[in-house]
Amino acid sequence: MPVFNDWAAAELLCRHLDRVLAARPERFAVLLVDDGSMSVPEGRWPIEPLQRIDDVVMLRLTRNLGHQRAIAIGLAHVRDTMSVDAVLVMDADGEDRPEDACRLLDGLIATRGERVVFAQRRKRVEGLVFRAGYLLFRGVHRIVTGFAVQVGNFSVIPARYLPNLVVSAELWAHYAAAVYSIRLPVELIPADRGRRLSGQSRMNYVQLVTHGLGALSVFRHRVGARLLIAVAALCAILFGILGAAVAGGNPAWGLTPAIAATLFLLILLIGITGAGMAFAMFADRQDLGVVPIRDYKPFVRSLQRMNEPRAVPVSGR
Repeated sequence: MPVFNDWAAAELLCRHLDRVLAARPERFAVLLVDDGSMSVPEGRWPIEPLQRIDDVVMLRLTRNLGHQRAIAIGLAHVRDTMSVDAVLVMDADGEDRPEDACRLLDGLIATRGERVVFAQRRKRVEGLVFRAGYLLFRGVHRIVTGFAVQVGNFSVIPARYLPNLVVSAELWAHYAAAVYSIRLPVELIPADRGRRLSGQSRMNYVQLVTHGLGALSVFRHRVGARLLIAVAALCAILFGILGAAVAGGNPAWGLTPAIAATLFLLILLIGITGAGMAFAMFADRQDLGVVPIRDYKPFVRSLQRMNEPRAVPVSGR
């Protein structure tokens, strides 16, 4: 769970999650990735003993990087230092509901650990402006990438796919987009968005746009290819119309040689500009960029256990 100053919500979520998971046979540990918070909880936390969650550990980062990069660092840390069967990724504010976490775990078992199981978003609780912007983003994303936006961070990753993810530069930009970009098998389970357990969201519209652009950047090569095809098709159509108008010699078009030459140059400029933008998206094709498993350690300040060790019954007492 990436956390930025949402300690009250994170504590409530850990306790709620512990109660929901109590009926399950698996053992759990929680890794809170402190994304450069201004303050951290003091002493042991959560205060109440946990029954199903054995450990609550805080990985403190040296600076605020944003929740996508906090997730990348958390996954790299798990891969580098822990032995697990699967990793559940969720927000710490309660909008990813613990009850749905159990459904994702059931989905993981049903797929025999062969797929990354995502919560497929249905009902949302945000305001009208946010939902309108989100629908617009989904439409743009579908047009320029060919992929529909259906998921967020809320998911379960089988341990077998962690090595694939943590060596992917795409993970540094956007977790869910990285899963799709490297073509891991995915299973979707419908789930509604919950409400925050405490406090107010600090995500503003600028950050939301930045988050959306981060997802698109993962598919920039695909976007560049589709842009190049679209520009080529547009220029071909415009050249065809211009050629037909010049050849027909219809006075109604009002095409003098000077106007026709100007239009020709404008269409050519559109083609050159579009092609330049498309090829610019391929400029880093040979560059690995930030590889999370290789580059995450300088961003880690400390590792701290938060909860009291769970009491283990002694035989005969």
